[in-house]
Amino acid sequence: MRALIFDLDGTLIDSKLDLIHSAERDAAGMKRPQLTTETISGYIGHGAPQLVARALGGTATEEALNHALQFFLGYYEDHKMDNTCAYPGVAETFGAAKAPADGGAHQQAGRESA
Repeated sequence: MRALIFDLDGTLIDSKLDLIHSAERDAAGMKRPQLTTETISGYIGHGAPQLVARALGGTATEEALNHALQFFLGYYEDHKMDNTCAYPGVAETFGAAKAPADGGAHQQAGRESA
């Protein structure tokens, strides 16, 4: 195997709580009512712009949405590792996937120098 392509957020790592906290801070900063954790959780998975737009409701102006998105992204950048962690088994899976590739590369290099 030469390449492994994957979607990190929500597939290999659980970043939900940090995304929820960022959305909560965003709503507070915009003086919007706080949403439940379950509600915000339902907005996750379609990108930050949609999460922010849905969290602000349908009445936010384009300018307010842009401001909120920038705030959200900045806060998330500073706090994206507060609670985020790999799902169980991810580290072991990548360790197992890496081992044969490294071994194969070393074997190939040995054949070329012979």
